[in-house]
Amino acid sequence: MSDYNIALGLSLGIVAKGLGSLTSVETSLKTLDKFVEKLNAQKINIGANTTGLDALEARIKSVNRSIENIKDAKNKLEEIDKDRAKYKGQIADALALGYALYKPLKASIEFEEAMADVKKVVDFTDESLKVFEDGLVSMSQTIPLSMNELARIAASGGQMGIAQESLLQFTERAMSG
Repeated sequence: MSDYNIALGLSLGIVAKGLGSLTSVETSLKTLDKFVEKLNAQKINIGANTTGLDALEARIKSVNRSIENIKDAKNKLEEIDKDRAKYKGQIADALALGYALYKPLKASIEFEEAMADVKKVVDFTDESLKVFEDGLVSMSQTIPLSMNELARIAASGGQMGIAQESLLQFTERAMSG
């Protein structure tokens, strides 16, 4: 029996030790369960925070799109400003050209108007009119009056009844006085 006692003692020792190990495992499992509960609670908190982060991320994306739109608008305004400066220069060039053309055209129009006054009082043919105009142009280069002023003097002579053949001579004498 002694072998049985030894075997029984050993078995009881092993069972007691196994029960102690089971208690230790049970305690570890309880600790692990508490840890898992804490992790799940933190997971819920993280999930709630993630929702906030998702909303924040969406707002950041919206702000970035707005920033890109503002940059695009700024670039377009800069292009418009460059174009405006270019067009401003072109307008200034066009105005200068227009003014350069305006002066001689204005003088020509005024001369034509003065000659119309002469034609009202003197009966010219096309050929005699051309000779008379050329004579006024030539005279304006030697007498300190414009062609328009000379044409007005000639018109006055025509109103006084001076013949067209003598009108240039009348105009020149009226100025040399």
